[in-house]
Amino acid sequence: MITTYFSTRAFVSSLRKYLKLERDSDESKILKRRVGPFLVDNERRKELSIRIGCADTDDYSRVFALPKSGKNGHFETMIQLDDAEMLKIQQVCNSNDGLLHFQAVTEDNDPRVFAGVSHLIPAEGWSIISDIDDTVKITGVGDKKALLRSTFMEEFKQVPGMSELYQKWSKELNAKFHFVSSSPWQLWLELESFLSNVGFPQATYHLKPIRLKDRTLLDLWKNPLEAKIAVIESILDGFPQRNFILVGDSGEKDPEVYGEIARRHPNQIHGIYIRNVIEVTGEEERYSLAFEGVNPSIWALFTKPEDIELPVTVLESMQDVKS
Repeated sequence: MITTYFSTRAFVSSLRKYLKLERDSDESKILKRRVGPFLVDNERRKELSIRIGCADTDDYSRVFALPKSGKNGHFETMIQLDDAEMLKIQQVCNSNDGLLHFQAVTEDNDPRVFAGVSHLIPAEGWSIISDIDDTVKITGVGDKKALLRSTFMEEFKQVPGMSELYQKWSKELNAKFHFVSSSPWQLWLELESFLSNVGFPQATYHLKPIRLKDRTLLDLWKNPLEAKIAVIESILDGFPQRNFILVGDSGEKDPEVYGEIARRHPNQIHGIYIRNVIEVTGEEERYSLAFEGVNPSIWALFTKPEDIELPVTVLESMQDVKS
């Protein structure tokens, strides 16, 4: 068990020295903001209830008690609402955004609001499963120092054209989006805020669960192949009637991950697009192995989003959505 615990000040100071940052620089301020969520005190066996329904009125809502928090401070459970309840919530709360809103129940004298959303995804339709780093956000995963700087010391930068592409798919395919990444969950708030602000559609986020206090910290350096396959398969298994497009990059293991997913779920995967960040042709042995047994018409490398040409089956579906 890893028991070492760094204070925010000590952790920031160590990284600042490693990257030779001035104490009062803008980069140091971003660093302190980004590492903060990694160093919060996770509390186990705490009890919490959430209220599902209208956030600003008591006209209609239901309260659910969650199981006690785990050692990482997270709560995990399944809450079921039938169609009639869902319809009533949407009607009474005037909610047509495809989201189910909820918030934590606090003491009467506690003015704080802790709100969240759950995505309402139909059983059938199109979903986009997308990587984040070097797919929609410029990160520099292949260079460790560049990776540290872009993750902890610089404002995030989007890959040009990707938000426009995803918005197009959102409208023309009525697609839902799922970001699956090896980034630690502590970066979720910053990532979600950034991607929303630059115009990406609403999405579910599936990030890596880690803690600085135990062995999960070592998962940051594990091969992402098995973990990412497991997460993507959980999404596919949850929506067996939906069609999927996978988008990633050539910097790490996305070709291998997506190729394996396509072999296991050939009826659900209709497109695989790999952003070319290391100047390859797709003829290399790596790609022959990664996409062995996969229909060659459904996968492609791309440099610019406008280079992507969707398969005929997807284009036909676009026409169905428009009609």
